[in-house]
Amino acid sequence: MNYTKAIPDVYPVANSNICHHVKVRKGDMNQGWKDSDIMVEGTFFVPNADHIAMETRSARAEILPDGQIIIHTASQGPFPVRKIISEHFGVEMGKVVVHVPLVGGGYGGKAAVDLEFLAVMASQAVGGQPVIVTNTREQDIVSSPCKLSMEATIKLGANKDGTLTAGEYTFIVGTGAYANSGPRMANSMAMNCTGPYRLNNVCCDSTLGGSM
Repeated sequence: MNYTKAIPDVYPVANSNICHHVKVRKGDMNQGWKDSDIMVEGTFFVPNADHIAMETRSARAEILPDGQIIIHTASQGPFPVRKIISEHFGVEMGKVVVHVPLVGGGYGGKAAVDLEFLAVMASQAVGGQPVIVTNTREQDIVSSPCKLSMEATIKLGANKDGTLTAGEYTFIVGTGAYANSGPRMANSMAMNCTGPYRLNNVCCDSTLGGSM
């Protein structure tokens, strides 16, 4: 399978569904295992899920005669909406105005930019007139970005006084058909892999794949 880069920042791994990979390396893993009096390992799976906010995802867009794009959206992230809409539609950021009302539930589920694209495209198609796009509950669950699936394999080493001496973490993350906020979440998993604990020897691989 041969890939063509759609934009310079997109680098999928050829012959795979991998669209992002983060590595964390710290210390000497071999020494960490040697210093361990006990080692435990486990594999855990978290399926795709949706947060089921009381208010489904919704976005309203209008394009003014001077080129301004006015968006009202039930989003947790107005600034990412502004930035991404500006980039994708070739409009300077100062002309993208995003209004966010009180959001009826989010919990991370409304952090991705989703219906805003459709609302702007629909407004373009009708000469800039206001257009509202609102998910039904079924559409919200089936088609909008939700909690990622993940298979995590974690191996920890500790000495007799309970001090952790080494940690090895492998995260296989499923982002569905589109990367969207997946790379950001894979980064976060890698950066926070040790939780609140201090480890001198760490090996972490966080791999993001499409349609898992």
